[in-house]
Amino acid sequence: MAPESDIITVEIRGTRLQLRGGDNPEAVRQAGEFVRERVEELAERAPNAPLTQLALLVAMNLANDLLQQSSDEEDAIKAAAEKADRILRKTNAAMR
Repeated sequence: MAPESDIITVEIRGTRLQLRGGDNPEAVRQAGEFVRERVEELAERAPNAPLTQLALLVAMNLANDLLQQSSDEEDAIKAAAEKADRILRKTNAAMR
């Protein structure tokens, strides 16, 4: 069992979550606070929505953001590789 100091408590709309801090308890605390804030933001726009629905919407939004970020990073890497290839071709042509 984890020591009591490794347990992070996050409360989201009356539901208490006991999370293990693991190697980085501060990151776990920040993640919990981030999710709590997103749930509260959605709850302001949909005050009658049940917590389960709010939590699922937050999860969907976070998954979408993560997938978009991954796609953006892949696009940036591809563009950088293409640019490097053009520079190498120009450099090789100039050296001939």
